[in-house]
This record gives sequence, structure tokens and C-alpha cells, in this order.
Amino acid sequence: MTGVQTCALPIWPSEWVLATDADIVFHPKALRAGLSIAEQKKADLVTIFAFMTCESFWEKLMMPGFALLISSVFPQKLINSPRASVALASGGYILMRRDVWAAQGGYRAIQSDMIDDLNTARIVKHSGHRIFASATRDLITTRMYETFTEVWEGLRKNAFAGHRFNIVKALAATFGYLLCNALPLGVLAWFGVRSEEHTSELSHVA
Repeated sequence: MTGVQTCALPIWPSEWVLATDADIVFHPKALRAGLSIAEQKKADLVTIFAFMTCESFWEKLMMPGFALLISSVFPQKLINSPRASVALASGGYILMRRDVWAAQGGYRAIQSDMIDDLNTARIVKHSGHRIFASATRDLITTRMYETFTEVWEGLRKNAFAGHRFNIVKALAATFGYLLCNALPLGVLAWFGVRSEEHTSELSHVA
């Protein structure tokens, strides 16, 4: 969900409501897949995390760390557990039962929220309903950002608003994000240096 959503639910009758983003590319079977998951898992809200395509240097450098951080803070197992309070939804694909969402106030309940997809999941789950999150490589795809400025602004906004505008938590999340990006590079660099040293030692022995 982004700002394109209106505060009222669609007027045409349907059991389910699908919220999405403008940059999402759908496979023809994406909607059917979500309905199937909802039936199998007895879920009132199904969210599918889109596969992110990364083309520019900054996307490839920064987005994997962001995805790793999100999966660490919001483990999919806990999102799907009715006993855990952890809740998260991906704005690119949120399939909800109309009556459940309407009972929580519909889009009026999140009209002032910057991270409306996260708060949608929280509202539905914390009201006692089942949510289920899944991931895909082909059902839905998206390219969230392209330039460094877009990536940085998007991640900064999500980190701050996602932690309810708590500066300490936002800074901690930023540190975690940087760690997720820097640590793998540091490990690779360390192994690279060690490999060169080992190769040099072998050449001297020979």
C-alpha cells in the first residue's frame, strides 16, 4: 500500500481486498496463489514479498543488506505464528478479508501512517486474526529504487517510521543495516588476504 490507496474500501462487493503498489509486476497466477494460501493457512491476511530486481551498483550494494536486516528483525516464522506479536506485511501484495479489514476501520485506520503496510499487519494480527507471509521469485517482482539517493531516502524513511520515530531504535537499525552490508565484505576481504598470504607461503616453500 502506498499513497494511492483511498480511505474507503472499494464499493464493489467481494470477499477479499488486494492492496498493492504501482511498481509491482504481477504473474497471472499471483492472485490465485494468494487465495490458495489463505485457504490452506486459514489466514485473514496474506502478504507475499516481491522479488527485488537490482540493476544499478547501489541497488546491488545496499538492498541485500536491507533485506537481511528486515528478515532478522521480522522473522517469517514469527510473523506466521499466531502466538507471536511480530507482524509485517509487504505493501506490494496484501490480500485481506474485506469484513476483517473493515471491522478495524479500513484504510482510515492507517491514513496518517508513513509505513502503512507494516501497521496494516499489526492492526489485523493484534486484533486476533491470522496473518501469513510468504516469499516468491516469480509471482510478483519489483524494482524499488534505482539511484543512491532513492535507496538512501527510502531506507532512512522506513527505518525511522518503522521504529515509531524512536531515534535510538532507528540508529540501532541503521547500525545493524551497515553491519549487514559491511560484515560480508569484510569477511571476503579477510579471506582474500589470507588466501594471498597462503599462496605466497607455498610459493616460497616451492
